[in-house]
Amino acid sequence: QSKQIAQYFNSYHPNEVVVILLPSSAYFKQHGFPFDVPEPAVFYYYTSIKTVTSHSPEVLQANWMITVRNGHLFYDSVINKQILEDSIKSFNHFISL
Repeated sequence: QSKQIAQYFNSYHPNEVVVILLPSSAYFKQHGFPFDVPEPAVFYYYTSIKTVTSHSPEVLQANWMITVRNGHLFYDSVINKQILEDSIKSFNHFISL
């Protein structure tokens, strides 16, 4: 899945500085999508794309986030700070699962 995400951004946003908010593996499992989310450093090592978790001190730098809808990955651009903050709160509920 990490390579699929990287391929999307390399194809459609090659010149953009991308910081992706990735929810936890529990979020994906709860939504019926099998994806073990790698640590941000591991994701970066294999894809050269920066990711942050919902509890990261750098989370407000995210300009994209990945969600699941109808069993598929969706790449959502962060259009305003309130949506990002609401998504962070929502994703944080899955950390303890």
